[in-house]
Amino acid sequence: MQTRRLTASLAVLVALAGVAGCRTDPSVAAYVGEEQVTVDELETAVDSRLEDPVLAEAATGREDEFTRLVLTRLVQAELYDRFAERYGVTVDD
Repeated sequence: MQTRRLTASLAVLVALAGVAGCRTDPSVAAYVGEEQVTVDELETAVDSRLEDPVLAEAATGREDEFTRLVLTRLVQAELYDRFAERYGVTVDD
């Protein structure tokens, strides 16, 4: 139950991070507070995941959706790091 609350809280924070400040920079894929996920970081993450033939096949024809999913994961990882630091805990897979 606590995991669901944390996941729901993170989802709200991700949504807010996406609209907060409405900053725009063509080299930034997402802002998480003052941190950034750059387009280069996103492209590298997508490319590395597409090296897996199963993922590459699943993403065929759905490249935009797959890229958004990878971006969501990168933003979540940044949020997990922030929460872990704030509350003095570790987060693992």
